Amino acid sequence: MSSQKEGEMERGSLRKTRARSSRGRRQKHSTRSEDRVGISAARSASRAAAERAHTEAECLRGHQTADSFRKAVEKYEEASQLYHTVGERQKEAECLSWIGVLSARLGDPRKALGYLDQALAITRATKDRGGEATVLHNIGKAHLNLGEKQKALEYFRQALPVFRDVQDRIGEATTLHNVGSVYTALGEPQKALEHYAHALAIFRAVGNRPGEAATLNNIGEAYRALGEPQKALEYYAQALTVHRALGNRQWEATTLTNIGRVYAALGEPQKALEHYGQALALFRAIGNRAGEAAMLARIGLVHFALGERRKAAKHYAQALAIYQALGDRKRRAAMLLLRWFLRCPLFMTAGAEGEHGASASGASGSSKEGVLDVHRKHQPAESEEGGTPS
Repeated sequence: MSSQKEGEMERGSLRKTRARSSRGRRQKHSTRSEDRVGISAARSASRAAAERAHTEAECLRGHQTADSFRKAVEKYEEASQLYHTVGERQKEAECLSWIGVLSARLGDPRKALGYLDQALAITRATKDRGGEATVLHNIGKAHLNLGEKQKALEYFRQALPVFRDVQDRIGEATTLHNVGSVYTALGEPQKALEHYAHALAIFRAVGNRPGEAATLNNIGEAYRALGEPQKALEYYAQALTVHRALGNRQWEATTLTNIGRVYAALGEPQKALEHYGQALALFRAIGNRAGEAAMLARIGLVHFALGERRKAAKHYAQALAIYQALGDRKRRAAMLLLRWFLRCPLFMTAGAEGEHGASASGASGSSKEGVLDVHRKHQPAESEEGGTPS
């Protein structure tokens, strides 16, 4: 074979080798491109699934029932895992925070703290200052639910300067309000009033009427605790006006209850009965059975104080039936005790203790609007106990 032919064969072999190599490179490039497309499609699918789960959770939460809250928690858990998969950490933190908030509402504040701690770590890692403030606030509320008042104060105080740094005035006002609620629970109404006053000024400045009404009510509670009933009535009346303007019948009923309590303590039973009666009608209208039972019990106490034993017994019996239906064993026991008092010869001519002493325990019910919620992505948009900032 001539050297010329050998050269041509070598060149041909080289061209084939290069061609095969080129085809290999194109195939590898194509495979990598297909992999990238596949990964991108998978991420898009996960993100879409996360958004669907998140939307479903929001809808379920809006129904405001224990069952809907439980289902919402499941959906938030699904969404948080999917957001984690696609690396959307702020959305993951939002879902974790909601799981914490709803868990607290469902009566499991310890579980709530576990999720809120995870949300806090993410908000700090992503430098989401607004989210961090709201999660700190929620952690404070969870500790308050556990009766850990000093812990609650610690977290509310951490949240407050962050809300101020990010110029979140509603978050600031809500936290000030809740600090006031803690001081009320600690038996320090004067300190409570200082914080309520700051909160009220901000709520009014930003036009947040639910927050204003809730704070007015709690100022009334603080003055009642200080033994200044006329001041208490003044602020309750202001709160009542705002609640009525907002159409918030739940907290209209609560404020009417508080007014009735003041009149009962002032020795004006007819005025107390008038306000309790209005509250009872509202609780029945909105289907609040626990509120209805508490009002029946309070009305019974007033009739007992007036010596109207048959009327007292009638209202206690109605309250007892509701507490039995609700499975409220503690208040059911209190009602049974009160009915025993009515039958006991030693108490045939005795007056009731009114709003104090053993008889009051069965008629407690909610008397103040308590802590507020922050309208933020990491916080419920509706209020647990009182008016909500909006």
